[in-house]
Amino acid sequence: MCQNGHLCRCCACLSASIFLCYLLLFSNAYFGIEPPVWIPDMHSNSCFSCNEAFTFIRRRHHCRNCGKLFCGQCTKNCICLPHFGYKTPVRVCDSCSQYLI
Repeated sequence: MCQNGHLCRCCACLSASIFLCYLLLFSNAYFGIEPPVWIPDMHSNSCFSCNEAFTFIRRRHHCRNCGKLFCGQCTKNCICLPHFGYKTPVRVCDSCSQYLI
Protein backbone atom coordinates (compact mmCIF):
# COMPACT_ATOMS: atom_id res chain seq x y z
CA MET A 1 0.00 0.00 0.00
CA CYS A 2 1.31 3.45 -0.82
CA GLN A 3 1.27 6.59 1.29
CA ASN A 4 -2.18 7.43 -0.04
CA GLY A 5 -3.60 4.08 1.01
CA HIS A 6 -3.81 2.73 -2.55
CA LEU A 7 -2.50 -0.56 -3.85
CA CYS A 8 -0.13 0.20 -6.69
CA ARG A 9 3.13 -0.89 -8.27
CA CYS A 10 4.75 2.44 -9.05
CA CYS A 11 8.33 2.91 -7.91
CA ALA A 12 7.44 5.83 -5.63
CA CYS A 13 5.03 3.70 -3.64
CA LEU A 14 7.33 0.72 -3.10
CA SER A 15 9.91 0.71 -0.38
CA ALA A 16 13.48 0.45 -1.62
CA SER A 17 13.88 -3.16 -0.50
CA ILE A 18 10.64 -4.35 -2.10
CA PHE A 19 11.46 -2.52 -5.32
CA LEU A 20 14.94 -4.08 -5.39
CA CYS A 21 13.48 -7.57 -4.88
CA TYR A 22 10.95 -6.88 -7.64
CA LEU A 23 13.70 -5.86 -10.03
CA LEU A 24 15.91 -8.83 -9.21
CA LEU A 25 13.08 -11.32 -9.48
CA PHE A 26 11.54 -10.13 -12.72
CA SER A 27 14.34 -8.46 -14.64
CA ASN A 28 16.75 -11.39 -14.62
CA ALA A 29 14.25 -14.20 -15.00
CA TYR A 30 11.76 -12.68 -17.39
CA PHE A 31 13.32 -9.75 -19.22
CA GLY A 32 16.51 -11.50 -20.25
CA ILE A 33 19.24 -9.34 -18.77
CA GLU A 34 21.19 -12.54 -18.24
CA PRO A 35 20.46 -16.11 -19.30
CA PRO A 36 19.19 -18.19 -16.38
CA VAL A 37 21.46 -20.56 -14.52
CA TRP A 38 19.93 -24.00 -14.92
CA ILE A 39 19.21 -25.84 -11.70
CA PRO A 40 21.24 -29.08 -11.80
CA ASP A 41 19.14 -32.23 -12.30
CA MET A 42 20.37 -33.73 -9.04
CA HIS A 43 19.05 -30.77 -7.01
CA SER A 44 15.38 -31.58 -7.47
CA ASN A 45 13.43 -34.82 -7.27
CA SER A 46 10.10 -33.24 -8.22
CA CYS A 47 8.56 -30.70 -10.57
CA PHE A 48 8.73 -27.07 -9.41
CA SER A 49 5.14 -26.51 -10.50
CA CYS A 50 3.04 -29.60 -9.72
CA ASN A 51 5.45 -31.23 -7.23
CA GLU A 52 5.08 -34.64 -8.92
CA ALA A 53 8.15 -36.83 -8.42
CA PHE A 54 10.45 -37.35 -11.40
CA THR A 55 10.66 -40.97 -12.55
CA PHE A 56 11.93 -42.93 -15.52
CA ILE A 57 8.68 -42.02 -17.28
CA ARG A 58 8.13 -38.49 -15.85
CA ARG A 59 11.34 -36.86 -17.02
CA ARG A 60 12.99 -33.59 -16.02
CA HIS A 61 12.88 -30.62 -18.38
CA HIS A 62 14.52 -27.23 -17.92
CA CYS A 63 12.55 -24.11 -18.69
CA ARG A 64 14.79 -22.15 -21.06
CA ASN A 65 13.53 -18.86 -19.61
CA CYS A 66 13.85 -19.37 -15.82
CA GLY A 67 16.14 -22.43 -15.63
CA LYS A 68 13.99 -24.39 -13.16
CA LEU A 69 13.10 -28.08 -13.49
CA PHE A 70 9.62 -29.18 -14.55
CA CYS A 71 7.83 -32.27 -15.80
CA GLY A 72 6.63 -32.50 -19.40
CA GLN A 73 3.06 -31.59 -18.46
CA CYS A 74 4.22 -28.30 -16.94
CA THR A 75 6.45 -27.39 -19.92
CA LYS A 76 4.14 -28.01 -22.86
CA ASN A 77 4.67 -24.57 -24.38
CA CYS A 78 7.42 -23.52 -26.74
CA ILE A 79 8.31 -19.87 -27.36
CA CYS A 80 11.11 -18.04 -29.17
CA LEU A 81 13.45 -16.33 -26.70
CA PRO A 82 15.57 -14.05 -28.91
CA HIS A 83 16.90 -12.20 -25.84
CA PHE A 84 18.75 -15.46 -24.97
CA GLY A 85 19.67 -16.29 -28.56
CA TYR A 86 16.86 -18.83 -29.17
CA LYS A 87 15.47 -17.84 -32.54
CA THR A 88 13.32 -20.98 -32.82
CA PRO A 89 10.70 -21.99 -30.22
CA VAL A 90 12.13 -23.66 -27.10
CA ARG A 91 10.54 -25.31 -24.06
CA VAL A 92 9.28 -22.97 -21.34
CA CYS A 93 7.30 -23.62 -18.17
CA ASP A 94 3.63 -22.66 -17.87
CA SER A 95 4.42 -19.69 -15.59
CA CYS A 96 6.96 -18.18 -17.98
CA SER A 97 4.70 -18.91 -20.93
CA GLN A 98 1.82 -17.01 -19.37
CA TYR A 99 4.08 -14.10 -18.49
CA LEU A 100 5.82 -13.88 -21.87
CA ILE A 101 2.77 -14.26 -24.12
